[in-house]
Amino acid sequence: MKMLVTLALVSLGTASLLAHDDKDKSMADCPMHGDTAMKARGDQGMGFSQDKTTHHFRLSADGGSIEVSANDPQDNVSRDQIRMHLRHIAKMFQEGNFEIPVFVAQ
Repeated sequence: MKMLVTLALVSLGTASLLAHDDKDKSMADCPMHGDTAMKARGDQGMGFSQDKTTHHFRLSADGGSIEVSANDPQDNVSRDQIRMHLRHIAKMFQEGNFEIPVFVAQ
């Protein structure tokens, strides 16, 4: 599963998003940070606000992972939407379906 997520990131050309985890860089350094059209597609495809949440893309020896969290710890709505999306996207990835990331990154 982790390998599939990493492969999806690399194949979509979104590996540049890995800069989010570099403590010496700000979100403004990310080439996709200011892309409002992509944020709107993310809102639609993922079912939660990209402005109210943060994604972290991590590579590891066995593949990688994506961590998504609500920016406000009291934002239970975003938290529940994230959980629903991650269950949904994990099932889609297991089936070889990468339509949502392709839609968001287009």
